[in-house]
Amino acid sequence: MTFTVLANDNHCLLKKLTLETDRRAIMTHHVDYLVLGLGGMGSSALYHLSKRGLNVLGIEQFGAAHDRGSSHGETRIIRKAYFEHPNYIPLLQRAYELWHDLEQTSGKTLFNRCGLMVAGPAEGA
Repeated sequence: MTFTVLANDNHCLLKKLTLETDRRAIMTHHVDYLVLGLGGMGSSALYHLSKRGLNVLGIEQFGAAHDRGSSHGETRIIRKAYFEHPNYIPLLQRAYELWHDLEQTSGKTLFNRCGLMVAGPAEGA
């Protein structure tokens, strides 16, 4: 079984840990937080915990940048128009800020803002 492990010891490391059926890999290491799954949510949690100076360990079963996650791919939708409950709006505003911060840190455009048009029958509004 192979796992991709991201850990921070003042920086992030990407390692592969392979466990063979006839051997046991034993590691003793203290971490403040263990993050299982490094998709969109897990990698964000790992990044922000690490930025706070915490000792973190992230484990992903499929390897870095795999295509088996629920949020993989190049396109996603985010909007501030949520009818479910107004409590979502501050969370969305913070998400927009964090996308901007990540772009500044990485030096890459990660979030392309574009318009949204919703069309349908009048009785569907």
